[in-house]
Amino acid sequence: LLAHPATLSRTDHPIALELPEGAGDPLQVGASRSATLVLTSSRVFACGLGSALLGTAGPNHRLLPMQLPQEGEKIVQIACGATFIVALSARGEVLTCGRSAEGALGHGEGVTEVEALRGIASICDVAAVAAGDDHAVAVDVN
Repeated sequence: LLAHPATLSRTDHPIALELPEGAGDPLQVGASRSATLVLTSSRVFACGLGSALLGTAGPNHRLLPMQLPQEGEKIVQIACGATFIVALSARGEVLTCGRSAEGALGHGEGVTEVEALRGIASICDVAAVAAGDDHAVAVDVN
């Protein structure tokens, strides 16, 4: 994998990004405004700038990939908004985490931050997910 350097300074070229030992092979990658995500056979790893986006409390920055906390089943697809993540489980459930004042997290009015990938109860039987800067899209199996 090639991504940003292991410092907070900018660089003009990509460098190798090492996943933790035992993480498995990368199946999909995603990039938000300030974070990099990697989906392996069953887990989501993230690094970059941010707090809720990276599944952590406070103003934390992760220079090396860490596994995101998640609820539920195996994740099979990821998508990134500017400041949030959308994931699809093997059972067709949609999970989100990060920050969004525009409702893109899907957890109800007034929920603007979710620290761990959390399922959206009202959405099921989904075949694919995608995300724009401030919105998310789910395609149902029908």
